Amino acid sequence: MDEEFIFTYSDILYSKKVVQKLLESAHDFSLIIDTAWRQRYENRTKHPTDEAELAIVENGKVMHLSKFFNPDAAYGEFIGLGKISKTGAEIFTRNYNRAKYNKTCKFAGRFHDSTTFEKAYLTDMFEELIDRGYPIYSVDIQEGWVELDTDEDYEYAIQLIKDGKI
Repeated sequence: MDEEFIFTYSDILYSKKVVQKLLESAHDFSLIIDTAWRQRYENRTKHPTDEAELAIVENGKVMHLSKFFNPDAAYGEFIGLGKISKTGAEIFTRNYNRAKYNKTCKFAGRFHDSTTFEKAYLTDMFEELIDRGYPIYSVDIQEGWVELDTDEDYEYAIQLIKDGKI
């Protein structure tokens, strides 16, 4: 991670339009946030909303990321797609190594939402950066992606592909 890069979860599909919007962001840390996330969960019976990685956003900045927020307080869902600049990669790597090797955690024995650093999710590392004052920005979308966790999601993805939406 020594240059600018895009990262993605392996269980999502997204349109070229979503990636283009991400590429337009000039920030060190940019995360795609679906602000219309609730619509997808209306007919998604096999994947509950408490699995959503929800974001609290103020003035374009991500203030918190967690699966444990009240959905009514959430600005949107982090879809698992983002961009980190070269400077952001240096910041991310330095703070990752500090947390991993110095065992410095905000909570005794915990690392944000995870019971240990070793079991942490990417969102826990972003939460660490936020807590340390690094700005992480939201790139808002309202469609053009799908998460593939269940057969129901797969059928939905097939329909989106047929409709030319991803």
